[in-house]
Amino acid sequence: MSEDYVSRDEHRADLAAVRLEILGQLASLDKRTELIAQDLSQLRRETTEWRAEMRQDMRELGDEMHQFRTTTQRQLWVMVSVMSTAVIGALVKLLFFP
Repeated sequence: MSEDYVSRDEHRADLAAVRLEILGQLASLDKRTELIAQDLSQLRRETTEWRAEMRQDMRELGDEMHQFRTTTQRQLWVMVSVMSTAVIGALVKLLFFP
């Protein structure tokens, strides 16, 4: 297999064309990398905001659960008090007013 002779000037021109093509590809790659970096930065901001919202929602939920628990305990103590009063009243009536 013999190769065709290429002059030094043609060889240099070919190398220059290859260099230009590589530089173009690198510039394109740099641009795409910059776009990806911007997308990642935006995603990071959105994720940070989402986490802050979730923390706030969890705090609010915790406060609501505490209020619910407190209200439930108060209601239970009221029911216990009413039932105790009714039982004591019934016993007093049976013992003292037959």
